[in-house]
Amino acid sequence: EPIQNPLFDEPLGMTLRHARQRKELGIETVARQLKLPVSVIESMEKEAWQNLGAPIYVKSYLDGYLRLLGLPASLASQVRASRSEPGLVAMAPSNK
Repeated sequence: EPIQNPLFDEPLGMTLRHARQRKELGIETVARQLKLPVSVIESMEKEAWQNLGAPIYVKSYLDGYLRLLGLPASLASQVRASRSEPGLVAMAPSNK
């Protein structure tokens, strides 16, 4: 019998953590291999993207982590699509 497909995809942070655990890698080991602070790895696994700085840094960190874990690079698109850029704020009063 085929296995039932899940209704929802696993969140990216959980996917990263589960893949790391399957490879029996500790956070410290991953951080050392990627030459990143442990806090960056923890932020990715918690999906705290705002802690990682500009989108270019998020992309770089995530691409490296996915590559290390042997996960498809296409998973990074989940973050790029969900990360919103800050809106524009008027600094001067409008003359309406």
